[in-house]
Amino acid sequence: MQWTFLLNLLSKFLFIIPKPFFYNLSNFIAWFMSNVVRYRKKVIQENLKNAFPQLSNKEIQKIQSQFYQNLTDFFLEMLLMASNSYDYIQKNYEIDLSELNRLYKEGKSVLMVLGHQFNWEWGLWILSRNTQFHVQGVYMPIKNKNLDAWLVNLRGKYGAEMVPANQVRTLLQPPTNKPTLTLIIGDQSPASSQNCIWTTFFHQETAFINAYEKIAQRRKMAVIFIEVLKKSRGKYHTPYQIFTHDASQLKNNELVQAFILFLEKSIQNQPANWLWSHKRWKHKKMN
Repeated sequence: MQWTFLLNLLSKFLFIIPKPFFYNLSNFIAWFMSNVVRYRKKVIQENLKNAFPQLSNKEIQKIQSQFYQNLTDFFLEMLLMASNSYDYIQKNYEIDLSELNRLYKEGKSVLMVLGHQFNWEWGLWILSRNTQFHVQGVYMPIKNKNLDAWLVNLRGKYGAEMVPANQVRTLLQPPTNKPTLTLIIGDQSPASSQNCIWTTFFHQETAFINAYEKIAQRRKMAVIFIEVLKKSRGKYHTPYQIFTHDASQLKNNELVQAFILFLEKSIQNQPANWLWSHKRWKHKKMN
C-alpha cells in the first residue's frame, strides 16, 4: 500500500510541473539508468547488434542512448495516468477512429495487435473513452500483488476489462453481446518454447505467441495491426491497418507471420522506440 501511495503522490507532482522540467528529469533518470545502474545494458547492446549487424558501434550507441530516453519517458508518462491527466493524454495521442467506428456499426468484434512500442499504455485509455466497444486489454501480471492491482485499476480506469495473459483462452467466450475490441501485445515472449510459432525476426530464430490467432479465427474477428510512432517527446501517432475482416478465412500462422513483418518494418523506422531491454530471444529453438 505504501508503494502505491507514493506512486500516486509522484504522479500528481509530475502532472503539475512544467513539461520541460518533466523531460529534463527523464533525461537525468535515463543517464543514471545507462551509466550508473547500467540497466540491462548488455542485453540491450546484444539485441541491437544482432538486429542491426550493418550498423557501426557508434550508430548502435546512438540508438541505445535514445532508447534509454524513450524508456524513462515511457515510465514517467505512464505515471501521469494516476493523476487527472486524460485530457492531456488525448491531446497528445493521435489516432483516427473512423475505421474502428465503422467496424462497430457492422457488429464486428476486433482483435488489435501491437508491439512493445512506446507509449502503448495511453492507447487503452483513448480507445476505452472514445469507442463504443467493450474494450479488453491482455496484460502480463507482475509478482507484487499490490502493484499489480494498482496497474490493473489504472489501465481499466475508463472501463477496459483487463485479462491476465495466463487466462487468454477466456477470450473465446465474449463477456457481452456487445462487439469487443481486444488489445494484445503480439511480440510478448511465450511462456514456453513448445506452444508457439517459430520464425525469423531481425535475423534471428524467434518464438512468438500464437494463441490470439486461434481466438480470432474461432470468433471470426476482424484483425487490426497498430503501430505507435513517436512524433516528439510526449506526442504519439498511432496509424493502423485492417489486416482482415474475418480471421476464420486465414491459413494457420498467416496472421502471426503478417504481424511480425508489419512490426519489424515499423521498428526499423523508429528503432529506439521498441523495448530492447526485453529478453526477447531467451528461448532457443530445439532441433
